[in-house]
Amino acid sequence: TAYIGGRCDGVHVQTRSDQCATHARSVPCYSSIGRVEATMGGSYDEVDLEDMDWNAEMGAFTYQCPCGDLFFITPDDLRGGEEIGHCPSCSLVITVVYDAEDLVKIIPEGF
Repeated sequence: TAYIGGRCDGVHVQTRSDQCATHARSVPCYSSIGRVEATMGGSYDEVDLEDMDWNAEMGAFTYQCPCGDLFFITPDDLRGGEEIGHCPSCSLVITVVYDAEDLVKIIPEGF
C-alpha cells in the first residue's frame, strides 16, 4: 500500500476517523466500501436522525444543506449502519446520529 498525496490508498479499518489502523498515521484511508472514512476534512455537522425530515417522495430522511439542496440518508443506508448523509449538489456531508435499536420506530412503515 502506498501513500498518494498524503493519504492511504489501501483498504483498512481505522481506529479513529482520521487514522488508518494499519499505518497508524493520521491520513484519510479508503474503507472497504470505497468511500473516504475521514470525509476529507470532516462532516459539516452532526444531526440527530429525529431532527431530520422524512421525505416520502425521495424515500429518505432529509436535512437542509447550506447550498440550498438537501442532505439525505435512506432507510436502507441506516439499516446497513451508514451514518453519513450526502448532499447531491455539493461536497458537504453530515454525520447522522441515531440508535440502531430505534430504527424500527423511526423509519416509516413500508420503507
